[in-house]
Amino acid sequence: MGAIQEIFRRHGPAYLAEFGKTLPGSHARVIEAIIDCRSAACGSVFYQCEDCGEPHVAARCCGNRHCPVCP
Repeated sequence: MGAIQEIFRRHGPAYLAEFGKTLPGSHARVIEAIIDCRSAACGSVFYQCEDCGEPHVAARCCGNRHCPVCP
């Protein structure tokens, strides 16, 4: 988890509760996307190794262009 994501996870909900009505909707959506990135909210992808059959789980990213966690 990145530092910005950690800050948003800790303080984002309170910030949005206090200032969300005055923020542009696009800004609030970016904060929410960064909070949810690589969590169950974005879902998971399940892979199985063709050689050994071992299953792997990868958390999906939010895909928001402003997210520092996304590639």
